[in-house]
Amino acid sequence: MKYFVLLLLTTATFVVAFSQNIGINQANPTNSLHVSPVNLGDNPLRIDGVQAYAVGDTSLLMINTTTGIVKYINPADFVSIISGGAGLGTDNQNIDSLTLNGLTLTTFIENGNPANVDLTPLTDSAVNNIINNADTLFSSSSFIDSVTTLLYNNADTLLSNTTFINNLRDSIDTDVDSVTLTGTTLTIYENGNGVFVDLSSLSDADADPQNEIQDLNLTGNNLTITNNSTPTAIDLSPYLDNTDAQTLSLSGNTLTISNGNNVTLTDNVNDADSDPTNEIQTISKSGSTVTLSNGGGSFTDDDTQLTEAQVDAYANNNGYLTSFTEVDGSVTNELQTISKSGSTVTLSNGGGSFTDDDTQLTEAQVDAYANNNGYLTSFTEVDGSVTNELQNLSLSGTTLSISSGNNVNLSAFNGDITGVTAGVGLTGGGTNGALTINAAANNGITVNAGADRIQLGGALVQNTTITNGNFGMTFNLNGTGDFTVQDAGVSHFQVADNGLTFFGDDAYWRDGTTGGTNLMSLIDDGDDGRLRIYENGVPSVDLDANSQFVFNEQGLDRNFRVESNNNSAMLFVDAGTNRVGLGITGPSSTLDVNGNARIRNIPTTSSSAAAPLYADASGNIYKKTSTFNSGVNGFSILPSGMIMQWGTITSVPLNQSFNTVTFPIAFPNACRNVQATIHRNAAISGTVATVVRNVSNTGCQIAGDHDTSVSTGNINWFAIGF
Repeated sequence: MKYFVLLLLTTATFVVAFSQNIGINQANPTNSLHVSPVNLGDNPLRIDGVQAYAVGDTSLLMINTTTGIVKYINPADFVSIISGGAGLGTDNQNIDSLTLNGLTLTTFIENGNPANVDLTPLTDSAVNNIINNADTLFSSSSFIDSVTTLLYNNADTLLSNTTFINNLRDSIDTDVDSVTLTGTTLTIYENGNGVFVDLSSLSDADADPQNEIQDLNLTGNNLTITNNSTPTAIDLSPYLDNTDAQTLSLSGNTLTISNGNNVTLTDNVNDADSDPTNEIQTISKSGSTVTLSNGGGSFTDDDTQLTEAQVDAYANNNGYLTSFTEVDGSVTNELQTISKSGSTVTLSNGGGSFTDDDTQLTEAQVDAYANNNGYLTSFTEVDGSVTNELQNLSLSGTTLSISSGNNVNLSAFNGDITGVTAGVGLTGGGTNGALTINAAANNGITVNAGADRIQLGGALVQNTTITNGNFGMTFNLNGTGDFTVQDAGVSHFQVADNGLTFFGDDAYWRDGTTGGTNLMSLIDDGDDGRLRIYENGVPSVDLDANSQFVFNEQGLDRNFRVESNNNSAMLFVDAGTNRVGLGITGPSSTLDVNGNARIRNIPTTSSSAAAPLYADASGNIYKKTSTFNSGVNGFSILPSGMIMQWGTITSVPLNQSFNTVTFPIAFPNACRNVQATIHRNAAISGTVATVVRNVSNTGCQIAGDHDTSVSTGNINWFAIGF
């Protein structure tokens, strides 16, 4: 049996944060930690106290000899590499023997073909040791230690050699049953055989597996290891690049770091609608309304904004100081406040006081005065002056003048009234005495002299039209009065004060105008109501309570449908096919019932002409043209659908000769049974029998048999089916 022991390393990871890479004996480190030997050929890295690989450890370290990069590999991945993805085999084979011929190592496997391992790439002392001491090595338990050293010292070369990997994959296709450790002896069992490995050389002399574990410590620029009272400090200051004191600057969208590179900053704002301008809003003011665009809303600015010129003009025209020189060193001692107590108004700092006798009007009083006296309550000033429109009237003799305007001569209006003339719609007037003007009211307008009113009422004396124009006309029945339309004193239309509407006599709905084609009418038919609905002016629906209800009186292709609670076509008349459906919109027969049907109180009859009804599998109902034939060869169709048929074969020899029988009618579905009997007027001796064969829906074959003699007779047959 052959075993390969791999020395696996478990590593603990320490993370030390630096802004730059750290190099040990390396001026230009390319990785977070970059270690180079002081002298070429020296081992650049040493870690004491490394623990042995144990079950449950998750990875081992491997180094690329070309780049020096250290990486870890999962044990399962390592097995996959050397097994070509198949893992360790389970064929339970033993290694019978090993031979070494030059640099070719041959393994002989139980029940299998031998595999060769080319050791040509391995040229160090370990290989020479194997070659020179092959016989001793392969017969000694120390072979395991030699192979371990071989793999450890030449791992990079072996794992990069395809031939070695393939041969190794074939060689280790075995299963390990169990592993035990007694003291420093490791025993590996496979198929009942054990191999012993002496691990004493790997013993930890001080029996403490932890005290060799050390950490790296960085104090200032000095790197040391722990667990050493006098550690050798490595000064890392020569490897500092002294580029930490850097400054950032931004020019446009280019960000630069001193003594370094620069990057172009792109607009990383995620504008969801891909439009960088539609969020920009503008503010505007129209009159006193301030508006923010793009749905930003608006508000009313009631403050009056004076221009600079207006402020200056107001100050100059009202005696305010526009400039001064402060001579007493105080800019506040001239400030005064005004106050009012009762009707006394006082100015502080010796400003005096006075009595205010003016009456303070409320806002409502001012508004009422303005409204009652014809003053303008609102206007738009367009010329910048609120006083230049004010004018005064004056009368001098018969001349009436308006300030800033013209004058008129009123002499023609001087004197007494000499007469009054009645205008249109008025009567009366005159030139002397007490004059009276009267209203000439007619055509639905009357004068109520007692109440001194002109009011609606009376007869029309001409055709009259009231034009609404853009204004509606409303008759508001808000009391107990009704609105009634009469013809010669007979009421034909009325809207009562309770909201009910009444029609008297016949009523017609017409197309477009009252002279248009009839659409619907509700008329009096002998004190009974009659509703008609018209199709092109001709009645199509005529519901006459006095005689009949007719739908589609013109016989047009207009279907009739009645809905129930859960069926939209409880009753459906298809006018185009002349069919009626119950529960179906497309009836296929004159009466098509979709569902159960029941007919009650059906009368009975003894007439032989009566025929039963039959239904097929699709529900179609049929009547047989004849259901009973009383002849010698006849039939009867029962109400259940069962059919009985009978007949006679006359004067046939009773010698087993078959006679063909054709039924009077064919059974629609099947013939269930045929019975036959022999009939003779004279006695017959011996045994007689009948035979029936080839029964079908349309007939059969029948034979008679007499065992003592050849005779003749009649054969009566009876068939039943459906």
